[in-house]
Amino acid sequence: MRGSKSRLFVLIAGVLSMWLDGCVYAARPFPVRVQPLPSATATPFSPLTNTPPPPTATPTATPWASPTPRPTLTASPTATPAPLLRPLYNISAVLDFWQRTLTADERILYTNTASASLNRLVLNVEPNQWEGVFHLLSATANGRPVQGTLRGTLWTLPLPHPLAPGRSLALEIHYRLTLPYRTGSRIFGMDARQTNLVDWYPFIVPYDGQTGWLWHKPWPFGDHLVYPSADFDITLKLKHAAANTQIAASAPPDAHGHYRLHAARTFVFSLSAAFETTTSKAGAITITSYYFADLADGGKALPAYAAKAVQTFSAAYGVLPRRHLAIVATDAPDGMEYSGLVFLSRNFYTTYAKNARGTVINNLVSLGMHELSHQWWYDQVGNDQALHPWMDEALAVYSEWLFYRQNYPADVPLWWAFRVNYFQPRGEVNRSIYDYPSFRPYVNATYLQGARFLEALRRRIGDRAFFAFLHDYYTQMQGRIATPEDFFRILNAHTDTPYQDILTAYFAPMK
Repeated sequence: MRGSKSRLFVLIAGVLSMWLDGCVYAARPFPVRVQPLPSATATPFSPLTNTPPPPTATPTATPWASPTPRPTLTASPTATPAPLLRPLYNISAVLDFWQRTLTADERILYTNTASASLNRLVLNVEPNQWEGVFHLLSATANGRPVQGTLRGTLWTLPLPHPLAPGRSLALEIHYRLTLPYRTGSRIFGMDARQTNLVDWYPFIVPYDGQTGWLWHKPWPFGDHLVYPSADFDITLKLKHAAANTQIAASAPPDAHGHYRLHAARTFVFSLSAAFETTTSKAGAITITSYYFADLADGGKALPAYAAKAVQTFSAAYGVLPRRHLAIVATDAPDGMEYSGLVFLSRNFYTTYAKNARGTVINNLVSLGMHELSHQWWYDQVGNDQALHPWMDEALAVYSEWLFYRQNYPADVPLWWAFRVNYFQPRGEVNRSIYDYPSFRPYVNATYLQGARFLEALRRRIGDRAFFAFLHDYYTQMQGRIATPEDFFRILNAHTDTPYQDILTAYFAPMK
């Protein structure tokens, strides 16, 4: 994210590789001063133009259209997990456009859900990637001053007293951001017509009883953040803003001006006085497209596609517990997902407008639906995106296939040619982001080979078992951080068909 995720073609792959090759960090986390990086997450580009390659590029393994069955569930081998005690983030923020600052009072109510006492907290402070952006004013734990050590994005915070299992504390953080000017490769920050607040507040990273705190270093590509599911209550006041400024957010404000969202990974904002909007409905969910006048063709078309995607994914995976989704155009080179809101590159909109053939095989539709699917495979079902990125990205690419299969079945072979097979992907699906020196090999293995793995698996075990598995996986892991062990445990509850040869073909040996 998470997000975004899929990309342009041989021409741009070389340029992007030059952008992204550079900073190299070790695969395991340890305190460092993190230097500014390009956008830390990015959907791999799709083809450079909207003209798909000829259908002859489609391999024999390309799936043909057939009705997607509604899942028939079988009993899970394990009992339903106990309800989670989620952190609560209460943030009061003031955004001053003239000063280019955001001042925030943040209160985190955190409960220790581990089986052992915690002597410290570990937080991620993403704005501290950039020098001079994050300014800590004060911090207290249950009213007692704390400071800890902030190195790069890693903030280690010793506690005045150990936090016993089941006990809670209130962590209060007062800070100021001097917002950076947005660049073409970064979503976060401010430019002449748009301000994006993404990963803008310190958050407590998840704690795993076996591996410890799930904090990872930034990397020039891929997603390095692991988010717990949390509840949010945020107020945002604007100073010196244009009178017609519109706010796109992970959720709309209530009558009292509070932005509230439950069981979410993140809360983000995008603000602009130049936004235009178009909406659609998918059941109880309102989908709003935010775009600029020069991107109106794609911006107006997106909500209809998005409604079809939400209906398709809801039927196949499970109901999304949201009432609002936002799709926001931005000047970044790619797409990116967050809870309740996804960003799409302006390039997707401009190439859509030039698409004289009117085909639905284009970046805006394919990658737009990819990012929306992350509301299921990232926001609802989390995973360690640094060490196991295939768990959300392979499913998001395959969700594109599902969208086309259900809504535009005649275009499915062309989608495989355009989106996956053009790149002749190879590599082992289950590597971490740190196992790759550059962007293209990472994408080919994690995203594209990941989609091929899921296609081979579906063909082997059959539609009924495959979609029953995905529905059960979504249901059991909702609000949690799924592991590969969870994925295959639930899969094995739905099929007795051997598939070890498929794992051998696509995966590195699993420990």
